[in-house]
Amino acid sequence: MPDYCGLVLSLPTVPVPGAFTQLPASVVTQALTALPASDLSGVLGSLSVGELSQTLSELSPAQLSSVLGTLSPAAAGGVLSELPASSLGSVLTALPNEATGTVLSELPASDLSSVLSGLPSAALGNVFTGLPTGDLDEILTTLPASSAGSVLGALPAPTLGSVLSQLPANDLSSVLTRLSPSQVSSLLGGLPSGTVSQLAGELPSSLTSGLPGVLP
Repeated sequence: MPDYCGLVLSLPTVPVPGAFTQLPASVVTQALTALPASDLSGVLGSLSVGELSQTLSELSPAQLSSVLGTLSPAAAGGVLSELPASSLGSVLTALPNEATGTVLSELPASDLSSVLSGLPSAALGNVFTGLPTGDLDEILTTLPASSAGSVLGALPAPTLGSVLSQLPANDLSSVLTRLSPSQVSSLLGGLPSGTVSQLAGELPSSLTSGLPGVLP
């Protein structure tokens, strides 16, 4: 009852966090999507990791999009960074591709790096599959260079090839020139030769000349 009253009154935290997940899912989801950003951030921040994971897992894709879209980028990054890998993967893959792209592309660099590096390879591949090109470019250029190399290197080869092929030539060049030659060599070396040939035609000679034995 205290948690229900707290949600109805838009209190900035949950009075009894341990009892929050005992509320009917319909009550929780309706209340969360109606809270303003600052109160929503306080409510989610007052939950334990397990309670937060359970609460977000009960939201529909539309409700989840609404909740994460209501939070400020910093608050959304804090919430996502708290989730364990399995819950994080479920939350991000439950979102429509456009919503995933919007949420990730707006995260601060440190939170974005933490969120993406916390995902196992398969979940990371699912998250990157189908992202709008503009969001994909924003995500890869927001990541610190070291994190961008690690995230790209963790993608399954088919997803990596699709991601790199999706980027316009200028954006592809911008992303890869931020990486070390050894990172670029490792990334491209794991792709099918046909994909590598296609990418090579989009890259400037200043980059391709430093990759003997990798590019045709």
